[in-house]
Amino acid sequence: MIRLAGVVVWFGCLLALVGCTSPKADPTAGAGAVRVVATTTVFADFVKAVGGDRVNVVSLVPKGGDVHTFDPRPTDITAVADAQLIVANGLGLDEWLTKLAADSGTKARIVNLADSVPKGQYIVEDGIPNPHLWLDPDDAAIYTTAIRDALKEVDPADSAVFDANATAYTAKLAELKKWGQDLVASLPADRRELIAFHDALPYFARTYGFRIAGVILRAPGQDPSASDIAALVKAIRDNHIHVVVSEVQFSDKLAKTIADETGATIVSDLYDDSLGDPPIDSYDALVRYDIQQLVNGLKGSG
Repeated sequence: MIRLAGVVVWFGCLLALVGCTSPKADPTAGAGAVRVVATTTVFADFVKAVGGDRVNVVSLVPKGGDVHTFDPRPTDITAVADAQLIVANGLGLDEWLTKLAADSGTKARIVNLADSVPKGQYIVEDGIPNPHLWLDPDDAAIYTTAIRDALKEVDPADSAVFDANATAYTAKLAELKKWGQDLVASLPADRRELIAFHDALPYFARTYGFRIAGVILRAPGQDPSASDIAALVKAIRDNHIHVVVSEVQFSDKLAKTIADETGATIVSDLYDDSLGDPPIDSYDALVRYDIQQLVNGLKGSG
């Protein structure tokens, strides 16, 4: 009886969209805008930058959510089923989308943005490419081009708009990269090492000149063992690493424990997979915030 009641509630939520959280429609979209579903708020921001008011884009993973462990809700089936274009990362980051799309019966084109980046640019560990390419603005520009091309296929009448917006946004990304590199250059080379929370920052570090000396979580949702933590503490002490990072979508308890144990400075609440509340509500703002936080932490540590 309890199981039957649960099915009724689930089905009612799916049909009526009442009492269940669902992706929010874009209030700035124009009439006849292309319906786009992105897996994360970062990719939704890219879509909005290229599409402007010619797209109505929603993110499945809400701001502050963890894309790796996201569990789609019944209402997400409706959003995916109604989409004309679905934008994901691929490379295993949002692999839950495959089942969701199949369950929804969507006819939308699915674009895995990471597929647009040459494989020679992937950072690979143990044979597995790291999926967090977008934290390098050069790769974000490649993502932008892939989104532009997909939108032009769905809505060829607005191709000129998408071309102009993508060109302007790519220029903005180039400015962002230079700003970040110039700021990090103010740090001595031997003061750019840090411990990341999970393995999200290798492309970011490669672009801006940081060195990731270790990570606390090898995989989101899998806590490190006591021996893993002990080895990390030893590495921090032996290599005189001054900064430990935490991320907004995860609890910072473990990072604080390690920082307290080693005397390192904790740089809290970095963003990578998700946008946040204003003013960190765009990709540009996310990158600027993260770099400024890290530079301030590394300058003031030790």
